[in-house]
Amino acid sequence: MPLVLSFICNAVLYAAIAYEYVKTCKKGKNTYYNIVLGVLVILLMAFYVYSIHVRRMIYTWDFANYYRIQLRYRDYFDGTVISGIKATAASLLLDDYNCFISIFCEMYCRLFNIKSVNGYIMSYFVACIIPVIAAFSIMIRSFMNRFCNKTEVRKRAFYVIIMAAFVSMPLVNYSALLGQPDIFGLVFIMLLTNEALSYDFTSLDIMRCIVIFGFTIALILTRRWYMYWVVSFFVIWFVTLAFVSDDRKKALKNMAAFAAISLVAGGAALFVMFRRILTYNYGDRYSFYNIGGIRYEISNQISYLGIALTFLLGAAVITGLAVRRLRAVTAGAVLSVAMCMLMITRVQNSAEHQSLIYVMSYMILIMVLLCVCMNADMYTAGRTGMLPGAVEMVAVAAVAAVMAVNSVVSVSGMASGTQFRDTSNAASGFTKSQIRLFTTIDTKPVVRDDWADIGTVYDYLTELISGGENIYIVPHGRKYNPDTFRNYKAPATLDDYIPYGACVTGTHIFPVEFLTYDYIMTCSPIDDLDTADNTIVKNLNEAVKHLAMTGVLEQSREFEFANGYVFTIYRRISAADAAEIDYLKDLFSYQSQKYPEDFEGVLEAYEKNFIRK
Repeated sequence: MPLVLSFICNAVLYAAIAYEYVKTCKKGKNTYYNIVLGVLVILLMAFYVYSIHVRRMIYTWDFANYYRIQLRYRDYFDGTVISGIKATAASLLLDDYNCFISIFCEMYCRLFNIKSVNGYIMSYFVACIIPVIAAFSIMIRSFMNRFCNKTEVRKRAFYVIIMAAFVSMPLVNYSALLGQPDIFGLVFIMLLTNEALSYDFTSLDIMRCIVIFGFTIALILTRRWYMYWVVSFFVIWFVTLAFVSDDRKKALKNMAAFAAISLVAGGAALFVMFRRILTYNYGDRYSFYNIGGIRYEISNQISYLGIALTFLLGAAVITGLAVRRLRAVTAGAVLSVAMCMLMITRVQNSAEHQSLIYVMSYMILIMVLLCVCMNADMYTAGRTGMLPGAVEMVAVAAVAAVMAVNSVVSVSGMASGTQFRDTSNAASGFTKSQIRLFTTIDTKPVVRDDWADIGTVYDYLTELISGGENIYIVPHGRKYNPDTFRNYKAPATLDDYIPYGACVTGTHIFPVEFLTYDYIMTCSPIDDLDTADNTIVKNLNEAVKHLAMTGVLEQSREFEFANGYVFTIYRRISAADAAEIDYLKDLFSYQSQKYPEDFEGVLEAYEKNFIRK
């Protein structure tokens, strides 16, 4: 059944892409564009294969999460078909990380007999990334049809520059290269944008309305934070049409009808999801990820793009607003970024994968700038041009060069960023370390220099596990965390013996495994994602030292890494008692003040159920 469901969903997706293609692309003039599309897909696939082949990476956190979800999705149908469908629906409506992408990938995972994250990445390249690139190519054609009415040669040059810029953009590929297929949402963003470029609601096209509604629901199901883009998109689209439509009365009437029906139908279909969102305080629970509000969000995006590309985007805004024909699309792109930033920073700041909500606006602004440079004379009422021909060519070359250099800097390892965001600058706003001339996103294949040392610890842990023991791992940072060891060979292999652990106050609760497992491992210096003083990880590390001094824990093994880290494994020789619970309550009093049910409540429940009995 999951294979059948996957086939149906993929067939519907490609039918939607074909629908947009036929509607947008003129017959007899597609060979060049299709060849460019095919070549760029092959080149990008070759880079993904190369990256996977040479990397020596351990998939941790979100980079392993989707592979786990893919495996779990198959398990949904171990029973009856009905139970599998129910589990799938429950995941789609209730899980923050649901199985929507897994449905599309399942067919390719089965076809390629995928049994590793590396294989999974290539399967979702076919299932998710190729459709995104195809949808983007259609959107470019729609943009050219509307705004670039020049010679076919210039159109072809425009197309290849924009397509190459998108396919090689570090922000587009970073998360997908490492195991996060959140990029899939862009296929629906591209298709929705294509509809906005060609449909003005002056007539009520039922088929188009159904397609727009379907794309929107699919985008929301991909990841919930894509809803920020959905809100900005429809607000900007409808407001723009209300001002520029040739038949404002009909447009407003049809938009109102579409909006009303969509809200009722969408609200009914996703009622359970919306109810959970509205009743769960994401702003409070995700406060750890709100690093610095709107100031940090702006500086973070500049760091991802680089100053050079940011400057070009600024030039695009100025030139686009100056040209009447491009004014609405330029203003829409700018307002979309602004609205998304204002909404998302009420909850958190954007990592690379969440920053995908800005990509469409960035690409539209690049297209606006390139369109003005290559078609300057068509915007000047018959004059020879806004810019001399040579200057036009220099401007076009500058756009292409910045995008190319950004990509080269990223894949060569010269980018100054790290694999994860630096949360130590929580309130610092703009910092010199965050902003560079070119991107700070590093897409060079990851090669860990501590691979052999981690392998030594992993081998020892598997020996313990083979004897029926369990172990809790305290460090939970960028470099070392439980996933570093339990995912060393492959994700989901040691999950039953090594828990995910806890480090983020508000998202994680006190780990009961710390009290019940046979072994505990910590390291010096302690690696902690949270840079504050009083954190879950630092408190647990302090508790390990205290319990070792009081004889509750006994040192079992120590490993010295070449990079200076020392990992120590302790064996619990005394079961947790009331004195240990009281000590931990006091140690975690700071966390309990804000989330009593997550810390003091968990400890009290353990004491009541396992000690007082």
